[in-house]
Formats: sequence, C-alpha cells, structure tokens
Amino acid sequence: MNTILNNRYEIIRQLGQGNFGTTYLAKDNNLPNSPICVVKKLSPVQTEKKVLSVANRLFYKEAETLQKLGEHNQIPRLLAYFEENSEFYLVQEFIEGHDLTKEICTGKKFSEAKTIKLLIDILQVLKFVHQNNVIHRDLKPQNIMRRSSDRQIVLIDFGAVKEVEKIGEKLGTSIGSPGYMPREQAIGQPKFCSDIYAVGMIGILALTGDINCSEVVGSECLKQILGKMTRETWVERYQTVDEVLVELKDLGLSMLKPQKTVLSSSPHRLQELEQEISKPTVVQDNKWRKALITGLTATILTAVPAAALYFARPFLFNERDTSALLNEDSKPEVPKAEVPEPEEQKLEEPKPLSEVQSTSSSLKLARVRTFEGHRGTVYAVVISPDGQTIVSGSADTTIKVWDYGSGELKHSLTGHRGYIYTVAISPDGQTIVSGSSDDTIKIWDLRTGELLRTLAEKQNDIYSLAISPDEETVVAGGVDKTVRIWNLGSGELLNTLTGYKYPIYAVGFVGADIIAADLETIKVWEPTSGLLKSTFSGGGKYADIQVGSDGRHILGTSNGAIAVWNRDSNTPIAMMGESRAVDSLAVISDLIFAGRVDGTVQVWDLASKNLLKDFAGYHSDKVKSLAVTPDGKTLVSVSADKTLKILDFDF
Repeated sequence: MNTILNNRYEIIRQLGQGNFGTTYLAKDNNLPNSPICVVKKLSPVQTEKKVLSVANRLFYKEAETLQKLGEHNQIPRLLAYFEENSEFYLVQEFIEGHDLTKEICTGKKFSEAKTIKLLIDILQVLKFVHQNNVIHRDLKPQNIMRRSSDRQIVLIDFGAVKEVEKIGEKLGTSIGSPGYMPREQAIGQPKFCSDIYAVGMIGILALTGDINCSEVVGSECLKQILGKMTRETWVERYQTVDEVLVELKDLGLSMLKPQKTVLSSSPHRLQELEQEISKPTVVQDNKWRKALITGLTATILTAVPAAALYFARPFLFNERDTSALLNEDSKPEVPKAEVPEPEEQKLEEPKPLSEVQSTSSSLKLARVRTFEGHRGTVYAVVISPDGQTIVSGSADTTIKVWDYGSGELKHSLTGHRGYIYTVAISPDGQTIVSGSSDDTIKIWDLRTGELLRTLAEKQNDIYSLAISPDEETVVAGGVDKTVRIWNLGSGELLNTLTGYKYPIYAVGFVGADIIAADLETIKVWEPTSGLLKSTFSGGGKYADIQVGSDGRHILGTSNGAIAVWNRDSNTPIAMMGESRAVDSLAVISDLIFAGRVDGTVQVWDLASKNLLKDFAGYHSDKVKSLAVTPDGKTLVSVSADKTLKILDFDF
C-alpha cells in the first residue's frame, strides 16, 4: 500500500491484521511534530458498485458514532475518516499501553477483589457506550487497553465499524470473538446484554485463569453475579450495566467491612482490599475536561427543621456509576431494564404495637404504615416543611410524591434516566430538586409535578443535594469530588469547591455556611469566597453526616457506629452503637434516629447517649434513608425492600 494516505498520514509500520482489516501505526504530517496515530483500513468483502454504495453510507454513519464515543477519555478519539481507492480508513488516537492479555492469561488468577475492581472499571466505560445506543460487540482482553500514563482502562476496536466489511455477506453474519460472544450475537442479533456477557467471561478468565472453567472459585455472591452475566439465554441476564454495577459495588464494599476472621488470619487483608476496590478510578471526559472519580459512596437527602439545617443524607457506599450527560434535546434513549408502571401504592392498616419490638417505653407509638409503589430500592426520602408531603426517589428512576395523611400517591415524576440518589424540598415547600446517576440535577414544581428545568453544566453522578435556607442556591456533590453551588432560580453555576480526596456523599447548610463530606473528611465552607473554615476527621469511614438541631453537634455513621463531634473539636467526643451496623441517620432536637443494615430502626438520646428504642425487623432489608418531621413526631424510612414506612410517635 501507499506509505502516505490522504496526502497526510505516513505509515510507519503494520500493527496487526485480522478478518476485518489492517491496522497501522502512522504519523500525521499535517500537524506540528507529526504526532503518532493509528490508521485502520477497512476493505469490504465485495467491491460491486451497489455494495460499495451501501458500505459508504454505513461507514460514514458509524464513523460519526465513533467520533461521539471518542468524547469519553477512555475511548480513543476519532481524529479523521476518509475513503481512498474504494477502501475506508479511520484515524484514531494512539493509546500507549498494553492490552489485557498481558494481565489476564491462561493459568494466571486474579484475587476476588482485583477481579471486582477490573469488572467495575470496564463496566464504567461500557455504560457510556450503551448510553449512546452502541453495542461494542467485540469485548475481549485484546480489545481492552491499560493506558500507561494513568493505568486506566480504554476500550478499543468497536465491532460496529466491522459491519462495513460485512456488507455483501448473508444477513445475520456474526461479529465477535468465540468465547466472548453469546448465542444471540453468534446468529447476528446482538443486544446490549451481549456486551455484559463478554465482560462476564472476562471476569471468569481473570478469576480462574481459564475461560472454559466449569467451576468458578470465589464467594457465592461473585459466582452468582458472574453466572447471571453469562447466562446462555439473553433474557435471563442483567439487561443493563447499572444492574451489574450495583451488585458488584455492594459486594466489593462488603469485603471492606472488618471481620474478625479476616483480620485474625491476615492483618493486612483489609488494607489490601481497600486499595484494590476503594481506590478511586479517574475518568475524564475529553469534551468537558472534568474529572469523574468513581469511588464507592453515594447519598440521599433528609430534611431537618427550617431554622436549623437543610442537609443531604447519604446511604452507605452504594450504587454509583459514571455516565455522560447528554444534551436534553437530543440525547438518545438510554437502554435500561424495563420498569413496569407502578401499581397504586398500598396503605397498611396500623400495625399492632406488639409487632414492633422495643427496649423502652419512654416513646409511645401511635401507628406504623407502609407505602408501596416503587419497583426498585428506595434510596432517597424527604419530608416537606409542613410535614404533609413525602417525596421519595428510587432505583426505578421515578420520584414519587405522597400525601402524608392519606397515603395517596399524588405524582410519579419521570424524566431521569438513572437511579435517583438524592431529593430535596425547598424551605417554602414549593420545589423539589433531584439528583441521579444519569448525571443530571432536575428541578420540579412540587404541587403540579411539572419539570421546571434541568441544570445544564455537567456534574457526574449526583449523590447529594441541599437547598439553602434562603432558597437562593442549590449545593450538589458527587463522583467528581467537587461541591458545586448553583443559583436555584436561573440554574447558573456560581462556584465550585475542591480539595476532597474522594467523591462527595453529603452536603448541607449550617446557617449560611456549606458543610460537605467525603469518605474521610467533613469540611465547612464559606460559599461565596470558597474559604475553607474548618475540617473534621478522625472518625473512620463515614456513611452519613448530620448536624444537630442546636448547630453545636455534628453526627455521623463512622465505621457503622454513631460518632458525635462538637463544632469546636475536629475529633469525635462520643461513639454510640455497634460497629458495621448503622447506615443512615436523622436528627431532631435531642433524638437521633438510626437505620441499620439489618432493617432495624433505633432511637437514641443525644444528651445521655442512651438507646431509647430498638425496632428490630422493622424493614426486611437495609434501611437506606431516614427523614423526620420538624416536630419529631413522625419518622419516615426507606429501604432496599422497596417500601416507605411511616412511624408516628405519641409523646
């Protein structure tokens, strides 16, 4: 072939040749210093005029798709594409590094933690691909690079462009690689879950050293996840990347919780797992040049009295993923598992008090009700300032607005394309603000359910939100390790606060100041100037942060127990409860409400540090968030069991 293509690209050497064409290393002589690039030549199997015409249209269509995908920093940028002598050429960014065959090979086994980390890294990028309505179709170790500069995963060699070369062959010809290609793809009918199958096979190879291994080693949970990823029948697999990420991250972080058997057998095991799983994965969008840090924390929001604090409540290190914000007017439909329209919620008759176990009679129960209607884990809940409206957000991508008194479902708000991690209600009770794994913040009219606006500036995976007491600003935190301050009315980005090591999982207001927490530190800021006023640390790994109604105490779930700080001290002054148990908090006056991972809800006295009530078996799964009315007489909890429970006290 010519050593110069398109009067510009000088071929240096051939990098590889396969069934679908030839790849060359080249330099671009039209740019200063002649930077290195990769040129891929695609040659249709037939050269008839009619076939070439179809191939031409398909080539330019797929090239445009690759150009859009290249906006993600972990996918090579498409630099140019052209046709020459009835052959098609793609010019792509050169990725310096090695493919995963150098890490994953027959006979070599990854640890379970390292396998989970690898799967998460791949799936984070694949999610962006699927959000752009593209199926990779050829995921395998050879087509996944480890970039030398930052050690990040890069997906290469998309199967979509290989259709250009398949023009003229019989319908249904498959594109893919044996061992990583499921049945439906082999007959030319690939689906989004076909890529999930391929990633699952990569996980099996990494974990066992043998892609044909009939007995996968590792924990039962990981076996089940890999098994569901690689089911023969496509309808039995995970249908979206989000579903897999949820379970992998839950599994990975459960391994971080200290266990006596682990520590006694290997004192360095916890540190090893933490380094392998919890270390942030840096992803940068080429278009926006913003860092997206993929960690293992997330948040939901709880309301506290208007005069005291508006604070975002987190849940413990759960579902998050990196996604790309698409233009609201032109974004493609995001593939996701079908979510049936929710049935009308059920309002339970008040439970007999004997059904709810307690350890003290100092608080009297009036009734317990259950609201049903969500079709996925409920992560976020907030109560309106007047106590008459409850708003919940769920993995089913809906926000539901409930009437507290009757239990009536007033609105089911749709528009988000990912899990709802956080919701907030403005102090005047008129506006709902929501944040999601689809990278957007949406503002709604609480009364009508109308979507008022979507904030335009990209902020990936929103885990926490808070509205200022004066209703002028919205504060958001998420995976990019920044705290962003927006004008609620105009949607203008006012300021960005940085200096965190991990994703932001809780934000709120203490008076006019902003308080925000990541995995290790709690910081208080002056919002306009961005001045850091104080830093709290030393409590361990935080899962939830609240500020006491008196403004003097900061409370958090530290390593699963309840930690208490004085505002004047940066180290905890008290610890309450069992470690590894508490996942969510709400505070009103001297009462601390705690939600546990076993579904239990507890009530503690802040002054005495004593446990007042222990409602064992309250939820059938993890309590994800708590909200309490300003008078402290009603507690709302949401859970992985897909329900809201309303607990009314009689003081």
